[in-house]
Amino acid sequence: MQTHADITLALLKRAAELAVADPVAGGNLAITMPDVIPPWGAGDAPDRYLSISLFDNRPAWEAIGPGKLDQGLMQISVVWPRNNGPIEIRTAVQAVLDHFPKALLMRQGTACVKVSGEPWAASALVEESQTMIPVTVPWVASSV
Repeated sequence: MQTHADITLALLKRAAELAVADPVAGGNLAITMPDVIPPWGAGDAPDRYLSISLFDNRPAWEAIGPGKLDQGLMQISVVWPRNNGPIEIRTAVQAVLDHFPKALLMRQGTACVKVSGEPWAASALVEESQTMIPVTVPWVASSV
């Protein structure tokens, strides 16, 4: 039977492989993981980065086949400085969408995690100093 730790690890390992170019600093955007203090101090956050959140849902039960299917959503928010226009942030959003295609399989320990539908980008959330576009990746998990 799959464990929540294996499911979480499968999702976060794939997310850690994201290579979204930083058009200003060069290299790739920094990634903040759930419940982990970012490597920068207060007030030192980069202008552009990715922030990951996980949301579990109640399990689905299959009468025939794998039995219990854990399911949920992983949200990867693309954070960008405000007043830079929509092109660069949308390019970064597209890179996240492309990294998690529908039906992608991720295996970890006892879990087989599958992207269960087409990921989608929400409308931009504009704050005083930054713009954020959440990308939502639906997933289901069963035992390997």
